[in-house]
Amino acid sequence: MLAQLRKLRRNIISALLCALAILIASCATQKEAPRLVDDPDDHHEGTIRAFYEANLDLTDVVPEYSFFEPESPIYTHPRFLPGSKINGATLRQAIISDGCIISDAHLERCVVGIRSIIQSGATIRNSIVMGADYFEQDRVENSGQVPIGIGRNCVIDRAIIDKNARISDGVVITPEGKPENLDTDNYFIRDGIVVIPKNALIPAGSWI
Repeated sequence: MLAQLRKLRRNIISALLCALAILIASCATQKEAPRLVDDPDDHHEGTIRAFYEANLDLTDVVPEYSFFEPESPIYTHPRFLPGSKINGATLRQAIISDGCIISDAHLERCVVGIRSIIQSGATIRNSIVMGADYFEQDRVENSGQVPIGIGRNCVIDRAIIDKNARISDGVVITPEGKPENLDTDNYFIRDGIVVIPKNALIPAGSWI
């Protein structure tokens, strides 16, 4: 029975990887990279919840689907990014991708995507930070522009932060006290999860 289950899992994963390859090929001719969420009205409300739970389940001590199974290995795509730098942060049940810089932050049950920048004093719980498509430190140092990433002293809970989002200092993002589903100009909520769209800018001190 165990061997059959492993074989079934390998077949499912193979099918998913094939589907992913087809999706990537179909997007290769597009001028703009596909977004996690483009228009919330075009997605079934359950899709966001499923994506959210599937990712955070991987942070469990013993996840339902382990990527460390020696007989069914999962290989990531080589991006040749530098190793992530953790400068005095507190991490609990967190998955950190390549190329991140995390400084004096507290992360608990989080998935942090590639090239994520998380500034000092930030607290992130039960959330997915998708990361960034590129590094930009040199571009914003003297421009006064809000940099990509999570600013200082932000609090983020039960949220999905899509790629290249600019979260300014002192922002609070939480679904607490809000409707299960809500649409606004620069964020929306689905199934009790706050979603910050790709390339969004959240001003300093905002309470979402």
